[in-house]
Amino acid sequence: MVFYDGFISYSHAKDKPIASKLQSVVQKLGKPWYRRRALRLFRDDTSLSATPHLWPTIEQALGQSRFLILLASPEAAASAWVNKEVVYWLDHKGEETLLIAVTSGDLAWDNTAGDFAWSESTPLPPALKGRFSAEPKWVDLCAYRDDADKRDAKFTELAADLAAAIHGTPKEDLLSQEVRQQRRALTLAWSAAAVLLLLAVSATAAGILAYRAQREAVEQRTRAERTLNAATETANGLVRDIAVRLRNVAGVPSTLVKDILDRARKLQDQLISVGEVSLELRRSQSLALNESSVTLATLGDVKGALAAAEQAQATLQSLLAVEPDNTEWERALAFSKSHIGKALESLGKFDAALAAYREAVAILQTLVAKNPGNSAWQSQLSGAYIDVSDALKLQSNLDEALAAVRGALSIRQALVAKEPDNTDRQLDLSANLVRLGGILQKLGRLDEALATFREGLVLAQAAVKKAPDNLSARDMVWGGHSSIGAALKDQGKFDEALSALRDAHGIAQAVVEMDANNTDWQRTLLDSDEKIGDLLALMGKLDEALTVYREANATAKALVAKDPSNVNFQRDLAVSTVHIGDMLIRQDKFDEALVAYHESKALFEDLAAKVPSNAEFQESLAFATYRIGDGLTRLRKFEAALAANRECVAITKGLVEKYPANLSWYNDLALCHTKIGYAYEASGKLDEALSSFREARSIRVTITKKDPSNNWWQRELAVCGASIGDVLMGLNRFDEAVTAYQESFTTLKTILAKEPNNALWQTGLRLVIKSLANALLYVGKPEQALTYLDDPVHFATGDTLFLWNRGRAALYEGRAAAAADDIAAIVKFNPSISFLVLWLHIARVRAGQDDKDEINGSLWKLPIDWPWRIVAFYAGLGTPETAMDAGQFGATDIERRSRSCDANFYVGVYQIEKGALAEARELLYQSSGSLTRSGFPNRL
Repeated sequence: MVFYDGFISYSHAKDKPIASKLQSVVQKLGKPWYRRRALRLFRDDTSLSATPHLWPTIEQALGQSRFLILLASPEAAASAWVNKEVVYWLDHKGEETLLIAVTSGDLAWDNTAGDFAWSESTPLPPALKGRFSAEPKWVDLCAYRDDADKRDAKFTELAADLAAAIHGTPKEDLLSQEVRQQRRALTLAWSAAAVLLLLAVSATAAGILAYRAQREAVEQRTRAERTLNAATETANGLVRDIAVRLRNVAGVPSTLVKDILDRARKLQDQLISVGEVSLELRRSQSLALNESSVTLATLGDVKGALAAAEQAQATLQSLLAVEPDNTEWERALAFSKSHIGKALESLGKFDAALAAYREAVAILQTLVAKNPGNSAWQSQLSGAYIDVSDALKLQSNLDEALAAVRGALSIRQALVAKEPDNTDRQLDLSANLVRLGGILQKLGRLDEALATFREGLVLAQAAVKKAPDNLSARDMVWGGHSSIGAALKDQGKFDEALSALRDAHGIAQAVVEMDANNTDWQRTLLDSDEKIGDLLALMGKLDEALTVYREANATAKALVAKDPSNVNFQRDLAVSTVHIGDMLIRQDKFDEALVAYHESKALFEDLAAKVPSNAEFQESLAFATYRIGDGLTRLRKFEAALAANRECVAITKGLVEKYPANLSWYNDLALCHTKIGYAYEASGKLDEALSSFREARSIRVTITKKDPSNNWWQRELAVCGASIGDVLMGLNRFDEAVTAYQESFTTLKTILAKEPNNALWQTGLRLVIKSLANALLYVGKPEQALTYLDDPVHFATGDTLFLWNRGRAALYEGRAAAAADDIAAIVKFNPSISFLVLWLHIARVRAGQDDKDEINGSLWKLPIDWPWRIVAFYAGLGTPETAMDAGQFGATDIERRSRSCDANFYVGVYQIEKGALAEARELLYQSSGSLTRSGFPNRL
């Protein structure tokens, strides 16, 4: 079986770049406009997956190839692999189909010997010695080894020598054909325009004139009708062909495609309006309109797409009024409904879109009931269910979305069972499973989601095995690995998630290496880098994340360099630049981060100016702006930070006013107010910070009520509440802080009940519990603090803040032994903090535990600084008076007052233990105007 037109044998040491460029040029020379390539060449760096059985795989590829292209060089001559490939070729194929391209070294033919002139520097593998009876054709590529350029005319001409031999045509013909093919796409477009003109002049004129003469003779009328019908059918066919053929043709500007399509549709409407048109011609018109709707949507003309689909719908409804049982017309009407739904969805009219999709489902259900064995109808019905599911998901109606996607799944499973060898059916089923898994993931059913993703991945991998060149199948494999990675990430299984995402990255990388001009797959590769970077950042591997984000940024820059006018490429570049800034912020490289943020903001400003109707570009501009505010806050440039964040508020307010039904814009507005709050808090303006946080919370309460199923918004509501609690603590409004923290606790418990394995929700709950427990201790409610601290949420062994709060609460509640255990665990991790040693001793004494050896051992590990004298006093080295005297020393009045309060407090606790309650009460009273350095209220 011949699977490849050629096999490229070369040394990876030096010839990898030129081999890649040569492969690209030879494959595409003379290719028709509608094909990706004219030839298929095997090159082990692009066509070969990693395998432990390397030679059998190469041997198989050699056996499936028509020609061997040898890149001759000293390195290739010394390569055992290259020689082995040549030996196989000579044994099985012969030298007649072996082509030589010299990339380095001197190659000369010795007429006397009837062979190449062999020496130690001959760039040929030894297997070729004596194998040629006459000098074979070979090309010299030495000049291009280090700097081959596919656009270089001379390089293309040399590559054409090889391509012509494989094609079996003269090189001159091949090069001429290449020039013709490059012009073919534009010629096709302009030819279509010319045909339209001819049709408009001849067909329309003939039809109109014929109708004017119809009264002269019946025969003339019949002939005129035939002429008009033929012209109309031609116009309908032309519109349909233009819509389909020019939809994704490279090299034809989208504006030209739209202009030609508009002209064709005007001609179509004019012909149909001239006289009475048959039902079949009306049906033909509706099919052309449906195809036009798809193409216009692809070109970004959503309103035009909606108008075309609605016109098709009206045409088909009028036809069905005449023939209500025509199943093909009913099916076409269902297509129109689906196209209308997609256009409405793009316009943000989600309820109307869902209604259109459901109408399509109802039509198709009726058809399938009439003929359950019709696979095409079944397949279309499954697609309509998917449309309904996607629309419901946009509205966060996940339960109904799940039911709809399962309806599609049952149909597709039956179709695969009916046609087990149909790759398209398998890919449809795989895509269905990925969608099902996505909904299960949103519902927090992560184990089910993972199982579903893996089932879909197996199907896609089987499809790739059957058809390695099927990029749709590879895309499904990429999507399967990516989805698995996302689900594992949600489960907190970061290492497994990273492995899955890297598998997806490998697939994209292989396709990009195989077809360096495929920008869709370059964007897929960029997407993989972004996903991996996000996960590495979550894992705290900031350097690795930054490296990956920079790789994504390099890919985005290369895409923009190829097509500076492509807004999607520009957006990719802006987003990857933002991520670089995020990592630099987390590494405290604030100045560098600001440079990145300003670069991304400039890109988004340019995009927003180019496409002012694109709300997503405005949203992204707001994000870049508030990130600038973040960086300025970190640099303590608070006024500039506030100005940036207020700009963010202004942008998002504009979006909210323009799109009041879009809750995501409200979420963005809340985020901007939150950023203003952080800037105020960092600058010490706590009242202003509190006002900003409460403004953000008010917005979040509103949107979570409207969409209670959005767990991420619920989480952001909880974070906002915790920020309010932090500010209230700073304002000494402890009771209000407790209320704020309790509300956050309740919110997080609610979403954890839905997604119990979500690591991010768990982390957020731990932080809120610690803050809430601390606030409860400040208001004298240790028993309530313990209630929260005993919540069944796993705290890490070394979580000192958790142990600190629980130890204090236990001590205040009289559970001294438990308190001693917690504080001892903290001392183990932090043996040089004097206050911890003091409180461990207090807990030990209250628990009746002898800690003489322990405190004496700890004493000499502590720095000789305050409150070392107090620890020494507790260890028996001093008297109450010496401890009190030590508190009188300090560098400033504030420091001396603080130390004096500490001394009074700790000596007072000592007097309690000794039973001297009157003295203890007086000392504690003197210390009650201040909190000790440890942060404890004076409850003892």
